Order: sequence, then C-alpha cells, then structure tokens
Amino acid sequence: MAVDPPRYAPGLPLPGRPFKPGAGQSRPALPSFAPPCRGHPKAESDEAAGLPFRYGVDLFNGGYWWEAHEIWEDLWRRSPRGTARNHLLKGLIMLAAALLKGSSGMPRGRRRLLGRGLEYLRRAAAGEADPIPLGVPLADLIARYQAWQQQAEQLQSHAALLAGMPRLWLHTDEDSRPHRSPGG
Repeated sequence: MAVDPPRYAPGLPLPGRPFKPGAGQSRPALPSFAPPCRGHPKAESDEAAGLPFRYGVDLFNGGYWWEAHEIWEDLWRRSPRGTARNHLLKGLIMLAAALLKGSSGMPRGRRRLLGRGLEYLRRAAAGEADPIPLGVPLADLIARYQAWQQQAEQLQSHAALLAGMPRLWLHTDEDSRPHRSPGG
C-alpha cells in the first residue's frame, strides 16, 4: 500500500479542481510569489525558492499539473540558465506537462514530454554537487520515473497509469533521509 506524501506547504490552499486548458474553465487564481530581490531577479536563494517550490510539489502531488507547471515556471525563469537548479525545475515542469497531456488523452505528448523531462533531470543530477537540491533526491526521482515510463508503455488505461504515478517526496530538515513511499 502506497503512502501519500505529506503537504509541504500546508498553509496554502489547493485550487477547487485541476485546470485543463481547452476545457472551457477559467484559470485558477494562484498565490503570487514576489521575486526575492528586485535588483537581481535571477539571484534566487534556496530560502526564497522554498515556499513556492514546495507549493508546486503539493500541486503536482494533488494532480494539479497545470498549476504546478505555472508555479515552477516562475522559479525556472528566475534561475540562472544552465545550472542544475534550472535543469531540475525544467525537468519537473516537463513532468507536469506530460501528466497534463496524458490526462487529456494525448499519449504521444505524454511520452515525448516525459522523456524530455527525464533528460533535464539527468542534466540536473550530472551538474549538481548536492544530490538533493531543493530537497529533491534526484537519483531516486529519476529511477522512479524511468520505471514508470517503462510501465506506461504497457498500460492502455490512463487511470491505471495515474494510479502508479510516482509522487514527489522531498527531503526535509526534520529527517536525515529522503521521504519516499515504497510505491511511489
């Protein structure tokens, strides 16, 4: 039995329902996170990125993939290009986009974006001295999504695919090892 990850930003509410582009819904209002330093918008510190990043993780784990994408994209734009953090954020954005495509009945888009997302996560792991940037245990995340990608090719039902989708588990200061579920 898989255990759900905890909420990492419990003070911020999740939207009422996930947004699906093209479904006639209005876009949800998301919290605005001001840039950490007006003079140097790309100088994003771990502390400044913490709350919006964790909120994005909560959105992602809750199936709010468009919303997670939006939150992380803002952080990605402010991160220096070519850095491990920039690659990590881009990889997570692409994972969220892959899941959104899959939930919209676009398996080819899901496969393409999932492959690109994994490539960015590999780049982040290769360029990162810290194996757990922003609390993300990269090696574990890559391994779980590679396994899920292989499983995805065997499953016909998107619902079955989502049931086995790995969640994002973050390393926290209260724990000396990454939080993770045996099932994802």
